[in-house]
Amino acid sequence: MSQPITHGPMYLPHMYDAFKGYLWVLKRCHAGADLDVTLDAVQGCLDGELLSGLRDLQANRFEWWAPGRAVELREALAGNYWNGNGGRDMLLLDAALEDMFRRGVEAQNLCSVDSDGLAGLLHVALRSAGISLSSGEVEDARDAWSRVLEDRGGKDGHGWGDSAWCRRAAAVAERAALVIGGIADELVLEAQEHCKAFKKAQPSIDDAYVEAFGEELVRAQPALFSTANILRALMPRLREGAGLGPWDVASTGGPAGARGEIYQSPSLVDEAFLARAAEAEAGRSPPLVAIVASVGGGDDVPPGVAAVLTPSTIDLLSHVAIRARGQGIVLASCADAALLDADADAAGGIGSYANARVEGTGVVLVASAPATESATGSRAAAQKSLRLPTPPAFPGWCLGPEGFMSGSVGAKAGNLGRLAAALGAGADVAVPCGCAIPFGAFEECLADPINTSAKTALTAAVDIASAHGNAPGAPEAALADARAAVASLASPAGLRAEVSRVAAAAGVSSTLAEDDDLWSDVWTAVRVVWASQWGSLAWLARRAAGTPEGDLHMSVLLQPVATCSYAFVAHSHDPVTGSKDAVVVEAVPGMGEALVAAHPGRALRASIDRATGAATVVALPAKRGAVRAVGVGLMARSDSNGEDLEGFAGAGLYESIQVGAADAADAADSRRGDGGALAEPWPIASEPLVWEGGAAEAVAEAAGRALLLAEKAFGGPQDVEGCIEWPSGKVTLVQARPQLE
Repeated sequence: MSQPITHGPMYLPHMYDAFKGYLWVLKRCHAGADLDVTLDAVQGCLDGELLSGLRDLQANRFEWWAPGRAVELREALAGNYWNGNGGRDMLLLDAALEDMFRRGVEAQNLCSVDSDGLAGLLHVALRSAGISLSSGEVEDARDAWSRVLEDRGGKDGHGWGDSAWCRRAAAVAERAALVIGGIADELVLEAQEHCKAFKKAQPSIDDAYVEAFGEELVRAQPALFSTANILRALMPRLREGAGLGPWDVASTGGPAGARGEIYQSPSLVDEAFLARAAEAEAGRSPPLVAIVASVGGGDDVPPGVAAVLTPSTIDLLSHVAIRARGQGIVLASCADAALLDADADAAGGIGSYANARVEGTGVVLVASAPATESATGSRAAAQKSLRLPTPPAFPGWCLGPEGFMSGSVGAKAGNLGRLAAALGAGADVAVPCGCAIPFGAFEECLADPINTSAKTALTAAVDIASAHGNAPGAPEAALADARAAVASLASPAGLRAEVSRVAAAAGVSSTLAEDDDLWSDVWTAVRVVWASQWGSLAWLARRAAGTPEGDLHMSVLLQPVATCSYAFVAHSHDPVTGSKDAVVVEAVPGMGEALVAAHPGRALRASIDRATGAATVVALPAKRGAVRAVGVGLMARSDSNGEDLEGFAGAGLYESIQVGAADAADAADSRRGDGGALAEPWPIASEPLVWEGGAAEAVAEAAGRALLLAEKAFGGPQDVEGCIEWPSGKVTLVQARPQLE
């Protein structure tokens, strides 16, 4: 209990120094990163110039220039605490300076700061974040933004009125936002694990505190929160200057748009969302216009959903976008989350009935609509009759290129065989060599007596999965058991010898017969591809299409990994507007998994004029990571009879994996969608596509020329994927298929 002080004052001059010391201890303990206290504590460890600068800041802490000066002094101070000079107090002084910068940012109405002021403030924020986070990715973003500002002030006079400068600035700012957001997400996950431990030890802790713990911890980090706020204010201005606008439409859903009930979900795989979509699919509730916080390239839009609007970036030529267009739904991303929320509120808010329609300008209009049945609500029922073509009889364990057009392999191998034959030797575009384990090989392997236990386990798992019926979501446990059963398959007698012989003759590998480690990696990759027949996404897609279990057959295409500086996807026609005047190209550094799997961030996007072959760049790449070749330089690619069908795109449903990138048990456990490799950061501060004049155009034009060759070979519009070596410009086409209208 607090007690009042009732004793009269006593004059004790001999205790003056003791109480002065006690006051100093209290300040040290409770003031923490207070500038005055920490500066007094370390002044003896600082050189004269640095100490003078800090004292000047101390005296002028409320001046407009103080936050920027605080970051300059942090940079000067960094060498001291990294060298152990000044100990804890030196770190507390750095924290005080960082806090001064944070307070300076928070004191401003960022929306009222002019564009040049925001650009300069972002530079200071990234410099400060580079000190606090000790992250190479943050330092790369800092250096790239420094180059952006140098270009603005350079002799060429680039700036806000220059769309090319704004395009580059928008890409760098987006990369910075991805890095800051990614670090924040990692911190939240790590913090939440500790908070869950607290909750386990002390169950009385309110669940609301547990859920908010990680987010509140991130909000307290100046390097993250201040930088994110500046980027949030700056990005719309950069996008406007680059001619991008807030919306990116991946699928229009038709001229009438999509009607349904506005529903908010954290992801497309959220259990409550899937259950609500299943209700809509069954006709027991209206279809959904879903506002989804995060959409990944490995996601699929479940039946019962008429539209998906998200702040996540969706590449126009990614698998999730292709599937959405095949499903006839609206799929669009909005770079301004506040605008997305405002549109939903204007239509009546969550739970209201609305129509999401893509205007001719590329803007998505969300408006209130009468609660009537939407045509999109019954699209799943109309698809419940898709039967897959039956392949011919099992032709043997492995086929070379001469057998690719026999119907015993999928469209990937078949089309590459046709393309290679049409282009001929010496063509400007290369087609990789390959061999294929054909349709029927999986069934033959399963029927071999050596795999009796695996067959029994797979049959039981598939029966359980089939019993799931139309219940919400996928039967995850049963599908995992099915993949595990396939991962346990042993190689039948004769399979290795035949694959080794054909692979050597095709130029794929000459050492499979004698290199046991290499064969083990290849066999693992083949089983991973086979097991992906029972991936959750693939199973749900087949259920929605009404495809019976057993209709799907899987061949495996074995190829060397193409040398790849950049990977691209190109379409003959604009897949959103339908325009046939220009070829549409998207490209990324590294391999194509980052693009087709819609990894966060933009890809290079360009249109190629058919008459002139000239590229017009729409956006520059900003993705946080690039997928690089790993393992032994071979790729095992899924090639089923259930892809690229009329009314059912099937793109990206099944696994392709780099040989040696993962073990069977891990890779078959869940669908990764990244070829078995993890993306690694690429330096945007030195990337030629971003900085070298004409590089982005050259890459896009090379991709466009390759597509036109594919059109000529097949006699119709194409959807092609390929790789480009830089700076030689050599193009390798790794896939060609008809562009589905």
